[in-house]
Amino acid sequence: GKDAQYTIDGGAPQTSATNTITNAIPGLDVTLKGLTDGTGVSVTVGNPSPDTSGIKDKLKAFVSAYNDALTLIKAKYEEAPVKAPANNVDAAKGVLRSDSTLSAIMTAMRGGIAGEVSGADSSLNLLSQIGVSTGAAVGSGTLNQDAITGKLTFDEATFDSAYAANPTKVRQLLGGTGSAFGQAFSAAIDVYSSSTGVLGTRVTQADSAIQTVKDSLAAFDRRLEARQAYLQTQFQQMEAAMSQSRAVSAQLSAQITALGR
Repeated sequence: GKDAQYTIDGGAPQTSATNTITNAIPGLDVTLKGLTDGTGVSVTVGNPSPDTSGIKDKLKAFVSAYNDALTLIKAKYEEAPVKAPANNVDAAKGVLRSDSTLSAIMTAMRGGIAGEVSGADSSLNLLSQIGVSTGAAVGSGTLNQDAITGKLTFDEATFDSAYAANPTKVRQLLGGTGSAFGQAFSAAIDVYSSSTGVLGTRVTQADSAIQTVKDSLAAFDRRLEARQAYLQTQFQQMEAAMSQSRAVSAQLSAQITALGR
């Protein structure tokens, strides 16, 4: 393709190898979308502003991921074992029922959401102040089971109000420093989810126990095979001895018969 051709403010024609021009206007990138009719296109540039929609999208994604994780962990924590399992799937059910590690993870998750963020401003140091909370446990006269379970909701109006009042404090709350919510929550969960965390250690221990059982079964199989080979040899020797005994007995009978004639 040919280089793009353009002019700015009626100046001399210029060319660009790409459709994105970064050096024509200081501090501004211009993307050429197509041909014009020669009259030009007006571009209005305002002061830089934060992408609040992007921030809210990230918060919504976090709330969704948090609720999914909580639902899965809670389901495994409450899952009852199958009394008469018919297959491996049934046999695996209930193995994490009332597991202390799962309980500790849920406690850490809920504490990270409800607790004060040390790195934030004292006047804005709770997620609930920017619209992230479990919501009310009772609404319209009925119990909110999601709130009771601990699932999160996101109130955009509350966030918009807090951000409009003081965007700097919101940034400090969410991730402005090493002790903000994002870093603190990740650190609390990494205790369990990292490769060297509690869950990783339990997986390693379980794998080691499984390997020990496999090694024991393999050693037992080898002993059984050796015992089988030994018994087969013994029976073969017994059969050979019995066959020889029958042959000698037959010869003796024949000799006795011959003497009686």
